[in-house]
Amino acid sequence: MAKDYIKALQNWRSTEFKSSSGKTEEFKSFVRTVRSYLKQEVDKSNLQLVKFNVGHFYISGFFWNKLNGRYVYFNIGDVRWHLGSHWADSVLYRIANNDRDFTGGSNRYTKIENLVQDAEAWSM
Repeated sequence: MAKDYIKALQNWRSTEFKSSSGKTEEFKSFVRTVRSYLKQEVDKSNLQLVKFNVGHFYISGFFWNKLNGRYVYFNIGDVRWHLGSHWADSVLYRIANNDRDFTGGSNRYTKIENLVQDAEAWSM
């Protein structure tokens, strides 16, 4: 039976991540949930997760559209701070020229639960 990653992501919404000079076990567990969720969602889409980067309390990566070859960059900013918005409600995504283009097109924002669907639609 497939794990309910939406429910798991909802549980992470209420987490106040502790700040640290290194990655905490809590953050590592969060990363595993996000990666598994994205892999599950791209399997239902025309996107492929081609890069998944884990930084100091942030996640970024690239999707590749199998139909037209376009790339989409995404970034879940620093999850420790909620300065006016929550990490789960303001995931950045934008068109990119390749899987190394971190400056690409216009910034757009979505909820984590809608990231793959919105990235797929935007890349068409």
